[in-house]
Amino acid sequence: MVSLLTENLIPTFQITPDLEAEQIQVVRPRIDEVRTGRVCTIPGEQVFTEIQQSLAIRRSA
Repeated sequence: MVSLLTENLIPTFQITPDLEAEQIQVVRPRIDEVRTGRVCTIPGEQVFTEIQQSLAIRRSA
């Protein structure tokens, strides 16, 4: 699901051809890592919770 979303989003970016080629070189292997199970995704809610916790710690320091 994540890889399908990523593949569908790539053409919507307003970027230069050189930048697009660089991004595709990074994104495609990452998609393969998720598809093969070498990398596990984490839910977006968890990501945002961890970001909020990290920001709270930095603000209180």
